[in-house]
Amino acid sequence: WSQGVDRFFGAGPVTGEAFVHRMRERIPEDDFVRTLALVDRVRSGEGREFATDFQLQANGANPLQVQLRGRRIEATPEDPVRIVGVAADVTALIRTQKELRAREEELRHAQKMEAVGNLAGGVAHDFNNLLQVIGMNARLALEAVEPGTPAHEEIQETVRAADRATALTRQLLAFSRKQILQPRALDLNDSVEGVERMLRRLLRTNVLLETDLDGALPPILADEGGVEQVLVNLLVNAQDAMPQGGTITIRTRSVAPRAGGGMGGNGHPEGDDSLDREGHVLLTVSDTGKGIDPEYLERIFDPFFTTKEVGQGTGLGLAS
Repeated sequence: WSQGVDRFFGAGPVTGEAFVHRMRERIPEDDFVRTLALVDRVRSGEGREFATDFQLQANGANPLQVQLRGRRIEATPEDPVRIVGVAADVTALIRTQKELRAREEELRHAQKMEAVGNLAGGVAHDFNNLLQVIGMNARLALEAVEPGTPAHEEIQETVRAADRATALTRQLLAFSRKQILQPRALDLNDSVEGVERMLRRLLRTNVLLETDLDGALPPILADEGGVEQVLVNLLVNAQDAMPQGGTITIRTRSVAPRAGGGMGGNGHPEGDDSLDREGHVLLTVSDTGKGIDPEYLERIFDPFFTTKEVGQGTGLGLAS
């Protein structure tokens, strides 16, 4: 019974039921029941050794993760059952293992995204070329057909379908990073107002679109089409999250550089120190909808992941 064990289970040595009582005081209930079952199994002769780990409760703000290993000592039948064991602090080891698993998961996710992006980009590029031909010929046919006739309406529907498919390929190309972007000095408020004018006619009548724009925004360097695509995707998703109606608010703010880090009144993520030091323009889109179920939060940026019914969403909006 070393000083290290004193740190885990209090001053000793103690054995038998006294040691069990010490464990009950310091180990979470589920871990205690599991550990005691392992000890009883070895004590009854069903096994020879056991190993388990648990978190110590009575250890202040920095709980320890302790590994307990034990082995039955063989003796004559008339001797009492004895188990010799070793307790070790494995807090750093457990933390390192968790961090390693997290990095491995991030690597697998990055590799998956790269593979999907390459596939999507290749397909979308070729498909986009075909759509240009389809759209161009449909528009030429539309000019040659009398308006108001059934044929005119059918060709018009073909043009609309080609336009929707073109928008989808733009999403695929943006996701795969193969879309040609043209960043330039841009007034973000102008982009918001342009999207607002376009979408006010498309949003349902029970959805109110409001803007709260900072009149003193500095220009940003961005691709205008990309910014508009972001806004359209967020607004359409916001509308879908409010089947009974509600309000969508687009807000822009100019955020001055700050000396300190962390989350301030600016509303940007804690730890993003570069934004604090350099200042930035902040765009937020909020709605009064039902929000996102916590179980889906980790997947919302995965390509082709959608919670919508078949035919109602591609799962590329947030990914792109």
